Amino acid sequence: MQAAASTLDAPRETCIRAGAHEAVTSLATRAAEGVSLEDPQGAAQLLEELHAAGAGDALRALLARNPGARVSLGANQQRGVARLLTALRTAGAGQTARTLAGRAANAGMFELTEDQANYPFGREPDGAAAPPWRWAEPLPHPDGAPAGPSS
Repeated sequence: MQAAASTLDAPRETCIRAGAHEAVTSLATRAAEGVSLEDPQGAAQLLEELHAAGAGDALRALLARNPGARVSLGANQQRGVARLLTALRTAGAGQTARTLAGRAANAGMFELTEDQANYPFGREPDGAAAPPWRWAEPLPHPDGAPAGPSS
């Protein structure tokens, strides 16, 4: 009798695991489709978890929502945006990461872009490299008075 019970345990375990797998897959997909993308830290955490779990369908569902174009870029979100950029690149979503990096740079988070070396004088709002800038000392006043603000 003992042998029969153990022979039946393996298929039952497989069925339980299969059912659990379907439930986990369904839950992961629902999370990916319904999570708010306002918080970059939360979006990054979900993306990391889905990638680590190998939840490909859920990961694709989340990336289809284009988190790089939708997350909030408030001044206090820089750490979350940096984490999301890393998570997107790790998950192979390079285009979405580039979209987010461009938005971040436009929002004043220029240090998060990977191509800073291409912008030695900064970056224009349209994404173009800023032209070189320089200044010269003020010219002397024609009557010999010192240059600068008058008192």
